[in-house]
Amino acid sequence: WEGFRGRTTYASLGGCYYAARLATAEYLLRLGRQATAVLIREIYEGFFLPIGVWFVRENVRQLFAARPEHYESLREVLERLGRATRLPLSTWISASKLLRDMLRQERLPVG
Repeated sequence: WEGFRGRTTYASLGGCYYAARLATAEYLLRLGRQATAVLIREIYEGFFLPIGVWFVRENVRQLFAARPEHYESLREVLERLGRATRLPLSTWISASKLLRDMLRQERLPVG
C-alpha cells in the first residue's frame, strides 16, 4: 500500500505493484483526478506461467478502458468483491491496510 506521501521502501509485491500503480496513475492523470485505488487480483492454480509486469500493467489498462461499474457506498463495493472472488471478503480486508482504513474512517459532516 502507499499513502499520500508515497513509499519509502520497495514494495514487497515487486514489479507487479509498480506496473499496476503506473496504469492507475495514467488513468487518473487522463481524468485530471486524484483517488484512492485498491486493486485486487486473484491468481488460481492452473496458471502455469509466471505473471510478468507487462501482463499486469496491460490488464489494468484494459480494466480502466472498460465501462466502469458504479456504486453508492464502500459497502456495495465490498459486496461485489465478495461475489466476484473465491477468497472470502474477510481475507481481502485483513490483507489490505487501505480497505481496513477506509472501513474505520469517519467522515465529518459538511455544511
